[in-house]
Amino acid sequence: MQPPATTPSLSRFLTVPAVAKMLMVTHPTVYKIINQPNGLRAIRVGRNVRIPYDAFEAWLAGSAAKPGPYKPKGKK
Repeated sequence: MQPPATTPSLSRFLTVPAVAKMLMVTHPTVYKIINQPNGLRAIRVGRNVRIPYDAFEAWLAGSAAKPGPYKPKGKK
């Protein structure tokens, strides 16, 4: 028996390690981005966190359009 056509495919979701690898950041950084206001939208499945691929693309496009100030650490 096949699932209904409206059921999203599991391939449409990203894991935190996958997002971290794509952004070249650490796992805790991805969790910080998820917890920010207007951050990356994510859902919890049991003990796991999944990021819808379309939400990742939208967040990435929005972040690229609004670069924040860059302040190197250790310099004033």
